[in-house]
Amino acid sequence: MNENSPNLVITEIRVSRKGGGLALPATKFSKGLNVIRGENSTGRTTLLKLFEFGLGANLNIRDFIPEISECEKLVLEVEINGTPYTIDRKFYGSQELVVYSGRVDDIFLPTTTLLRGEMSDFLLQRLGIPIVSVIDEYGREKSISFNDVYDSLHIDQAKGFSKIQANLSDKDRAPLFKLLTGISAPNFYDTLVKEDELLKRRKEGEQEIEYLNRFLGEVEILHPSEINARLRQIDEEYLQIENQLATIQQHIQASSSYANPLRDEVVSLEETVANQKQELYFSTQTLQSYRELDNQLAEDLDKATRVRASVNQMASFEFEQCPRCLQVITDEMKMKELESICSVCGRPLAEHTDNIGDLNLYEEQIESQLEELTELQERYESTIERIRSNLFQIENELNQKRQSLDEMMAELVSPAISNIVLLNQTLTKLDSEKNQLRMQSRWRSQIQKMQESLQDIQQRLMDIRKQKQEIAEQERQAEYKLLSFKQFFQQFYAQFFPETETQIDDAYLPKIDGYNYKAKSATEKNIAILGYFYALLRFSLESPSYIPSFMVIDTLLQDNLARESYETVLRQFAQLEEIYGEVFQLFVVVNENFEFLPPAKIALTQSNRLLDV
Repeated sequence: MNENSPNLVITEIRVSRKGGGLALPATKFSKGLNVIRGENSTGRTTLLKLFEFGLGANLNIRDFIPEISECEKLVLEVEINGTPYTIDRKFYGSQELVVYSGRVDDIFLPTTTLLRGEMSDFLLQRLGIPIVSVIDEYGREKSISFNDVYDSLHIDQAKGFSKIQANLSDKDRAPLFKLLTGISAPNFYDTLVKEDELLKRRKEGEQEIEYLNRFLGEVEILHPSEINARLRQIDEEYLQIENQLATIQQHIQASSSYANPLRDEVVSLEETVANQKQELYFSTQTLQSYRELDNQLAEDLDKATRVRASVNQMASFEFEQCPRCLQVITDEMKMKELESICSVCGRPLAEHTDNIGDLNLYEEQIESQLEELTELQERYESTIERIRSNLFQIENELNQKRQSLDEMMAELVSPAISNIVLLNQTLTKLDSEKNQLRMQSRWRSQIQKMQESLQDIQQRLMDIRKQKQEIAEQERQAEYKLLSFKQFFQQFYAQFFPETETQIDDAYLPKIDGYNYKAKSATEKNIAILGYFYALLRFSLESPSYIPSFMVIDTLLQDNLARESYETVLRQFAQLEEIYGEVFQLFVVVNENFEFLPPAKIALTQSNRLLDV
């Protein structure tokens, strides 16, 4: 009996309803052989799927088990190397699992909430199984998870006996087998990962150097000393040209001084033009104001004239009867009246009713203002004409002076400017050459660093390959441990085919009479697969390994396995408890009772189905 291997035991499972109560009452399991008996479609495989779900598997369990829609969560009690834990996982919502330290009915210690991936690390660490990496069939790095370990110890009814560890790829299965059986050091997988990474980096470095070489083409890469010497020479030439440019600038300034008198005349004329334009603008604005006032006064005079006409019309009036004595005045009486006075009461019959003396004075003032405005307008019109004439002459003179100044400056400065352009072009060429030299320096430095990196990678690859050789030698020396595994497999297979030669090939798969087990008949293949799992479980009980002394076999009676062979297989697994005692846990799904088997932990029928909510 081996006490050094990890040990996993599922001790209890509960499933609660959404509305309260248990859809699956508390069901306890023991160490040793646990029989799950039931008819087809009663929930035997569902129970095993609940085990996987509770241990963190990525299962879409709601689609797999329709009854789960009425359930809320799963509670799974396990023992890991003798320490009890309770796992609580809801069927809906997040992928979190809550792990309690203790049993279901204990007062729980503080909880640990884990994501599904973290749950795998938690189980591996508690079991003492190393967390190692492998490269999958797509060239990606991945860690061997607890679910991989579980799949390697589980015959899935849905997959049948078509191949060993049906949920694992061939590339994952061999490294996992070597890890679990302990014939390979865990760092072997890390070494493979490092080697693949270094090979990838070497390939990338070689491709980058090749790309740079193609990019450079025919460009001659100078030696660093030549590059530095040329850069110093360029700096000296650069400084000389900048000094020449400064000298030319001084020459331009000195040459410009000869044109100062003419420039002063131009500036003076520009100021005069500006002043004249300002005066012209002021005079024009003033004349416009006077014209507006003239129009206003003309309108006022016209109004006064109209008032005078109205006053003259309304100045006197005659009466048809005397306003005082009311005597009717006839034409004959008017002729006889003296000075238009009523002969009866003496009331004047004709009277002036208004005085226009103020109006005459107002008209005289307006006329006087109009005369003054006329004089002012004539004066400003004359001034504007004069300013325009002067401005025309001054602007002509200014244009001539400017042209003379431009011709003088062109004669003095143009050669210097041409020289400046040539010098700046030279500076541009020097800058371009300097940048190219610096780029060459960077290219050379980059290529040198990549070459040094490739040398370092090559050295590390040599070290890793040396380590691989050492590990491979250790594996060859450790393979003696597999003798017991091979013997257990041969003993199991001999119960059915005693004359057959069996062995385990380099891929750690069964060979029957020199052929791969998949090439044999259905019965021979099925017996080989069952013998493989039998040997794996028994190996964990005999030799130090990382196999957690745990196994699940879903429905032995499948793929047309004969009843006699079926009973023989069951007896072989049942005898393990007699040989080793309850130091392991094995779940076996059957559909009928056998006298030599212990009582079923769960017995299911069509009227008593699992999760019959």
